[in-house]
Amino acid sequence: MAQQGWYADSQNAAMQRWWDGARWTEHVRPAPARHQMAFSPGLAHAPHPASVARPDVSPPPVATFAPSTAPAVGAATGDLEAEHDELLSRVIELRETALLQEVGIYHYRHPLDHSPQYRGRLQVLSQQIDRAAKEGTAVHAAANYTLNGSLTEGRKMLGEWKKLVLRTYNTDAENILRSLKPSNLQAALRRLDQSRAIIAKLGARMELRIDDAFHGLRVQELELTADYLMKVAEEREAERERRARLKEEERVQRELQQKKALLQTERAKLENARAALEAKADAKGVERLLEKLREVDAAIADTERRAANVRAGFVYVISNLGSFGETVIKIGMTRREHWQDRVDELGDASVPFRFDVHAAIYSDDAVRLEGELHRRFADRRLNLVNLRREFFRVTPAEVCEVLMELRGELLDFVELPPAEEWWASEHQRQLAAPPPEET
Repeated sequence: MAQQGWYADSQNAAMQRWWDGARWTEHVRPAPARHQMAFSPGLAHAPHPASVARPDVSPPPVATFAPSTAPAVGAATGDLEAEHDELLSRVIELRETALLQEVGIYHYRHPLDHSPQYRGRLQVLSQQIDRAAKEGTAVHAAANYTLNGSLTEGRKMLGEWKKLVLRTYNTDAENILRSLKPSNLQAALRRLDQSRAIIAKLGARMELRIDDAFHGLRVQELELTADYLMKVAEEREAERERRARLKEEERVQRELQQKKALLQTERAKLENARAALEAKADAKGVERLLEKLREVDAAIADTERRAANVRAGFVYVISNLGSFGETVIKIGMTRREHWQDRVDELGDASVPFRFDVHAAIYSDDAVRLEGELHRRFADRRLNLVNLRREFFRVTPAEVCEVLMELRGELLDFVELPPAEEWWASEHQRQLAAPPPEET
């Protein structure tokens, strides 16, 4: 009886069908070109597929190869299946790696602190690669290869072939480097391994192959380059965030200076009015103006204190029902005098609806207050990689409870967001929806 395996399908020469050792199954696959056969493995005593699943199919012809070749064919198809499974696992691995890197998860092979350190390592590595190529240790070849009976001619030919092999391999490596991205590092390493394997296969007669140490240098080059590209991207993002913070700080300082100038102008007017009232001996008017002057002086002192204290500001708790749902909020901080301006900026064209404010609390140490809230809900973060994305899967009531604990009192807190744009949009969608069909 024929051994189980993949054999040519009698109904479609371009396909193969699985023989389980006793019967034909319904499992089919495209036939590899170099292994296609015109006949099925049905030996003289093999059951006809019509008796199992296809009564309208004529019996497959008896195979013309000897029964002893069936194990060899089965072994070949088994090798193909193993190769297919390995390639499929690689595809899955690459897709998973790419997915993780798309969402910001990248694992450094050679962790360093700054991109210049990577550039230095890459320069040293490039020198090692050049040295190995010049010294002739990059390519391995047969020790005693003769050409036309001449050992000298054989060595000369091997030397030429070694140069050609190294040139081919390095060209492949450079092409891979030019298209390298942190997200396709695994695919790049596979391509380099494949290039090396092809060279070893084609040069087997002369034992030509890329040396393990040299291949390791080029692998390390790919890994360091991917790490370098990722570090540069991170540094650019950090620099962008730094410039944004400086811009925000400059805006806050301008607002505070403008407020202080207005208060000083008002104080000067009150002083002039008080002097006029004193000249008229209006004691009650003078007392009234003195009270206003004390209020203005207190406001000026508060403005100066806020300008000097870079940790002072407003901590805000906001949500966006239409964009993120009911259980996602953002906990942030701003030093602006008009904190609502910052909330309005967050609700610009990058999200479909404006943010709703649950609370905005002023604190002399808003940095600490915001940090403590983030720490309390650290395990509820949406983005565990980029901590500058301050979104948490918590309810406003949970945040209110923690704020009450940290602040002792909480004057204004809105638990249910109005989400006016969202509800208005939902209402219009319901009006535009066709009426349900009568049953």
